[in-house]
Amino acid sequence: MQFIDNKQVEIVIFDSTRFYDFTKKIIAEQKLKVLQDSDDVYAWDEIPEHLANIQTFYEKMWLADGK
Repeated sequence: MQFIDNKQVEIVIFDSTRFYDFTKKIIAEQKLKVLQDSDDVYAWDEIPEHLANIQTFYEKMWLADGK
């Protein structure tokens, strides 16, 4: 993961708990500011449009299977 400057906003989505946990560890080590964090956006009452339109390959596959 590469960060251009301290004003950049990144939206990071993982299908893997392992990569999610690893990324959180790196963010903590680098003392980066996290604006929002969730390990399950589908549990939210309302998903913001800018997040609802971002889906990984596997996420689309699972959603198509109704999971």
